[in-house]
Amino acid sequence: MFKKTSKKIKKNSSYKSYLSQALIVMPMAVIGLGMVHPETTQAANISGLYTTGVDDLGNLLPVGIPDNHYTILETGSNAITMNSHPWLPNGPNSLWLWENSNGLPTFVTRTFRTTFDLTGLDPSTASITGRWITDDSGLDIRINGISTGQTSGGENIFDFNITNGFVSGINTLDFVVQDAGVISAFRVTEISGTAFSFQSVPESSNLVGVWGIATLLGAGTIFKRRT
Repeated sequence: MFKKTSKKIKKNSSYKSYLSQALIVMPMAVIGLGMVHPETTQAANISGLYTTGVDDLGNLLPVGIPDNHYTILETGSNAITMNSHPWLPNGPNSLWLWENSNGLPTFVTRTFRTTFDLTGLDPSTASITGRWITDDSGLDIRINGISTGQTSGGENIFDFNITNGFVSGINTLDFVVQDAGVISAFRVTEISGTAFSFQSVPESSNLVGVWGIATLLGAGTIFKRRT
C-alpha cells in the first residue's frame, strides 16, 4: 500500500513539473513558431532608377553627351542628351534623349534600356511608377523582355505603373519608341520604385521555438496518460 502511494506521488510530481515547464515555455514556443521562416519586414527604395538625362547623383547632364543609364538596343550605344523639345522644355529633373543630339535619324523604332538591381529584395513585392513622353509614339514598356502593354502618344506625358515581371538580381526596363518624321525624341520625366527586403532569422530563435514545441508535446503526452 505504501509503495503504490509513493509511485502515485512521483507521477503527480512529474506531471506538475512538466506542466510548469509547459506554462513557462508556451509563450516562447508561440514566438518561435512565428520566427521559423524569413519574413518581408522592411520596405526599400529600388536603386538604379534614373530619369533621362541625369548623372548618378540626379544632376542634369550637359546637352550632347551620352546618358550612361540608357542604352539603345538597336545600336548598342548610349542615348544622347538633346536640346529642349517644343512639346516639353528640358529640366528641371530630366532631359530629352535620342540616338543623336539633333533628333536624327527619323522614321525608325528605337528601344531604350535601363537596368536596376533587386539583389536582397523580394521581386514579388516590387513595383515601379513613373511618367514618360515620346516623339512620336511610345509602343511599349517591357520589364525583363515582357510587354506591359503600356503606351504613350505624342505631345503628352503618360503615367506608367509596373507591378509584376520582376526577377532577383539585375532587371531590365525597355522603352520602345517609334518616330514618324521631322525629329525624334524620348524622355522619362519621373521614375521610382520600392520592394520589400528579406529579414533573416537568427538560429537561436528557431531553437527556442523547437524546444518550446517539444516541451508542450511532452506535457500533452503526460496529461493524456493521466486522463
